Amino acid sequence: MATNVALAVAIARAIDMDVKVVVRAVARDFAYSSGTESLLQALLRHAHSPDAYLAAVDTLLQSHAPLPTWLTDAAVAAGPLTAVALLRLYLDHGVLDEAVALAIDHLVPKDLSQPAFQQAAAADTSPKHWMPYELLDKLLGACDTVGGDDVAPLQHNATRLKQRLAEYFQYVHVVDAAASIRRQHERRPTASSISSTTTSSTPMTWSTN
Repeated sequence: MATNVALAVAIARAIDMDVKVVVRAVARDFAYSSGTESLLQALLRHAHSPDAYLAAVDTLLQSHAPLPTWLTDAAVAAGPLTAVALLRLYLDHGVLDEAVALAIDHLVPKDLSQPAFQQAAAADTSPKHWMPYELLDKLLGACDTVGGDDVAPLQHNATRLKQRLAEYFQYVHVVDAAASIRRQHERRPTASSISSTTTSSTPMTWSTN
């Protein structure tokens, strides 16, 4: 089967066909039980493209089929931008439980404890983790509009996400404040530099006998 899949991918690329077209067709077959999961997995492994993983996810969501864990794991492992694109797909299809879990596990930094704050402030480590703020805000807004007794787990995880974001923003505030104080201190002239400047600027006088 692996040989046939590799051949199919090679043919698609040779005739300049978008491999995602093949991926969507196989994903639809899998969604409606006329294809096998192993075939889809083999195809995506040979396609080796983040866009192909996202196409498979989108097709399965359109078909209201469950997403295999290996598929979402592979999409997340493809990189942060693919994880963000996966979150966008979840939101587009209203899959809020999976969206919140994805945000908590992969899109918001973890382990932002007080010692971590202090260490980052001492090292002047600027936060470099980029997050899709607008998407996360949209996600939390969507969670707030959902009601009913069966959404308690979703609301619980949404609260966890809000707490994680609050911790992250606290981290950003501490690090930025420490960096600002350090920059002000570095720009402030020292006593020795003031003395040196004063001495060098004192005009020379000539004494006459």
